[in-house]
Amino acid sequence: MSRSESPLKKRRRRSIIAFELIRLDRSATEPLHEQLYRQIRDELESGAFTDAASRLPSSRAMADDLGISRLTVSLALAKLHAEGYLRSKARSGTFVAQPLPEAFLTADKFAKERTRRGEPKAYRPVEHRTRISHRVKAIPDQRAGRQFDLGALGAGPGVSLVPGLPAVDEFPIDIWERLRTRVLTQKGAHLLRHASSRGDADLRKAIATYLCDFRGARCHPDQILIVGGMQQAMLISAMALVDPGEPVWMEDPGFHQARRVFILAGAKVVPKPLDQEGIVIARSPKEKQPKIIHVTPSHQYPLGMTMSFERRTALLDFARANNAFIFEDDFYAEFRFTGPPLPCLQGIDDFGRVIYAGTMSKILYPSLRLGYVVAPEALIDPLVKIRSTMETRSLRQTIQ
Repeated sequence: MSRSESPLKKRRRRSIIAFELIRLDRSATEPLHEQLYRQIRDELESGAFTDAASRLPSSRAMADDLGISRLTVSLALAKLHAEGYLRSKARSGTFVAQPLPEAFLTADKFAKERTRRGEPKAYRPVEHRTRISHRVKAIPDQRAGRQFDLGALGAGPGVSLVPGLPAVDEFPIDIWERLRTRVLTQKGAHLLRHASSRGDADLRKAIATYLCDFRGARCHPDQILIVGGMQQAMLISAMALVDPGEPVWMEDPGFHQARRVFILAGAKVVPKPLDQEGIVIARSPKEKQPKIIHVTPSHQYPLGMTMSFERRTALLDFARANNAFIFEDDFYAEFRFTGPPLPCLQGIDDFGRVIYAGTMSKILYPSLRLGYVVAPEALIDPLVKIRSTMETRSLRQTIQ
């Protein structure tokens, strides 16, 4: 530096910022100008440069110091200018903006800046815990606690005791692909459009025919609602019939996921014991009438007994007398060691008290998430209304 240099020039030289901590990584995926912008911004936000005379080196000097092009430096500085970190002064250079942009100040610096300006003191942000609904908190995390719990079962290496898993390795994928191709060829883009909230009409006809021929059901396609598996069938039924706190009876032990679904719907789950004939339906005078009775009559889950005919007729009489509905979970009815499957409970219901539900998970594969509900005549419209709220297309149809 020359001895003849004026005090003003000396002051200007001392005020020039030296960004000594900047390190650019040429092997990184982030562009060099973004790295430079981010590191200069972080240094400015550190609060070390609060003097209004804090001046940046020229773009040429920064480019030489860092070994990069002047264009790279210019891109970084332009972004800092645009965000309010820098200000330019004609024939003087580029300076740190005072104050820095409020959006990028920490809470403490922001409060100090507001105080310096004479503005009202800002409230400190308060951390709040996310509030989860009581409905979610009520869903049990474990299978069932003491109720519906058969205890832990041991298994040897490589042996799975998880129930309900079909032999997916035996699934005839080649045949499935041929049938899928044939159906898409016949129906084309029609299958890809929005469908009725009830489900595909041809599928409902096929299910009605199957149920009448092989399960002894009495139904027509308009009673059938296609759903996303057995648990959605339970949820829709519970939402149509059960108000919060009202009782739902379940077999004990029973399907733990059914218990979770009914609790989600707001029901009070009441476990009912089993004997060799099925669910014991005795009710004490002080006990509230159930809105739904969930049973697995063809193949009780998990004990495996079949509900006797006498118990079935008694259950139907009880439901009619107490204005309750029976949810018949027919998840295993297709499988028998000898003889055809037993007729379903719905087929002997003369009072419209049975909601019959089945699934394709055991005869096809679980990830298909395909099930169906056969609704009593009085429940068809309520179930369709609830099902329709789960689809954007159905909502639009309802509005129109």
